[in-house]
Amino acid sequence: MSARRRQGFTLLEITMVFAVLAVTALFVIPQWMRANDEPPQDATTAFLALLRDARRVSIEARQRVDVYVDPMSGQYRVDTTGGAGTGVFAEGALAVGALETIESDQDRVRFVFQPTGAAFGDTVVVRGTQGAAQLSVDPWNGTAVAHAR
Repeated sequence: MSARRRQGFTLLEITMVFAVLAVTALFVIPQWMRANDEPPQDATTAFLALLRDARRVSIEARQRVDVYVDPMSGQYRVDTTGGAGTGVFAEGALAVGALETIESDQDRVRFVFQPTGAAFGDTVVVRGTQGAAQLSVDPWNGTAVAHAR
């Protein structure tokens, strides 16, 4: 008896492939459609988000939070100080585009957020394609603000 050669896929195999493709499309297509809805994050937005998150952590954890940023590289470090001591909370880099710069008189800028919501910090200028923005924190309520220059 000679073995019978198979010359195609069965209906069950084709149905399974289409089912997997349909389930994948169900998850991928909505995300793909929303990808163009959100504008890309610029350095000003990323910097403000970092400062807002640090203030939120300070109030929620009832600890002092120090944020250090290297204007040249965009690298940052967030430290917390509380009853258990001092430690690094987060490290990373701000999303700084090729046409954006972070400018400051200091080699490393610092922002301090108190558990009461008060804050103090250096002033930073972020220059980009949309112009320049001066970033600072309000010492009374600790909110991070950006003013167009």
